[in-house]
Amino acid sequence: QRAAVAMYWPKKDRNGYPLYAPEQDKSSPHRLILLGEFRQAIRRQELMLEYQPIVVAKGPPVHGVEALVRWKHERFGQLSPDDFIPLAERSGFIREITTWVLRHALEDAAIWHNNGLTVSVSVNVTSASLLDPEFANTVAGLLASFKLPEHALTLEMTETPLLNDQDRAHEPITRLSKLGVQTSIDDFGTGYS
Repeated sequence: QRAAVAMYWPKKDRNGYPLYAPEQDKSSPHRLILLGEFRQAIRRQELMLEYQPIVVAKGPPVHGVEALVRWKHERFGQLSPDDFIPLAERSGFIREITTWVLRHALEDAAIWHNNGLTVSVSVNVTSASLLDPEFANTVAGLLASFKLPEHALTLEMTETPLLNDQDRAHEPITRLSKLGVQTSIDDFGTGYS
């Protein structure tokens, strides 16, 4: 099984022979367990958000925060997004996770705004979420339900959907922009740009 994984992994290193690496193995028992437990993670309240401050050189000490999802797994401990987001994308469960993150980040932002701390919250979105025709409506509905101004949310996306499917990405980004939601490119300069 490991030889097959190594053989079919995209050959970035042309040294003449492939080597197995666990991160290449999409069918490892660990990953299969996580894949099977996705649907229960939200019901069991195992997902959580941590916030990373966003600071600017001139201005208030904290300009905003970025919401970072974590999975408090019963057996494996705290998992970072790198451990489960790629699986969620492949399994089609990413929309539920994105909606969960948006809902909880905006709920926290509403609490902060009501207490006088008017920082914006940034949420990473995948291309699957961005290209979902209902995504802009979901965002608008969540902002309205928490009575937050549109500028309280910034959606961060990687450049991949923007470059790989420019025609499809243009319409949802335009709709979000018309709502007043800020967008930004996550990890700008690390890919094609």
